[in-house]
Amino acid sequence: MKKKALLCGLVLTGLVSGAAPSEAQSPVVVSSPAATGSATSAAKPLPESDLKTELRNLHEDLRRMEGALHDLDREAGRRQVVANSLLNNDAYIADPWETCMPCALPSLIQDSTTLGAYLKPRAAFLNQSLSSLDSLSSAVHDLAGRLARDPDISSNVKAKVDLDVLSDALKDFDGKLVALKALCNVEAPNNAQILMAVGTLKDSVKGIDTVGGRIWKAEKK
Repeated sequence: MKKKALLCGLVLTGLVSGAAPSEAQSPVVVSSPAATGSATSAAKPLPESDLKTELRNLHEDLRRMEGALHDLDREAGRRQVVANSLLNNDAYIADPWETCMPCALPSLIQDSTTLGAYLKPRAAFLNQSLSSLDSLSSAVHDLAGRLARDPDISSNVKAKVDLDVLSDALKDFDGKLVALKALCNVEAPNNAQILMAVGTLKDSVKGIDTVGGRIWKAEKK
């Protein structure tokens, strides 16, 4: 009996001692507050040329233009959703807050829902977006003028060519914006025409932004 007890004691001791290295292999690392603060303070913005700052601002103004055009797109694209009851042929305007349709007979329900007439664009929202576009367009024109005077562009042949393309793109944008205003400032705005005009302006903004990106890259060369 004494030998069996001694043997059991040795086995338990071995198990306990064998678990110790495993725990030692997974130490808890505690980060030093001083080290963390030092790393944060070391992350400072890199120095940036005036040209890159102006191009960054150009990109941001164009992004906001896209937002204003998106709002115009939504306003002119508002339509009723018309549904036909499965129990009879009476049409009704579907609830715009409805998140899902009933699960029964999904194919019939899908066929019973159609887009209705365009809703008249509201002047207050049209003018709000147009006013934003006017302000952003002025900012972009001012930026283009400063870019033309930047020495980093005047000494770079590729950047000068891109700046000429940018100037032409801005003139094209101005003409399209005037046409869009004319479509919006009437008693009964035509939804489809506004949507088409907004689409062409979106293309112009993307083109201007592409040229800005080329100037950014040309500045490195």
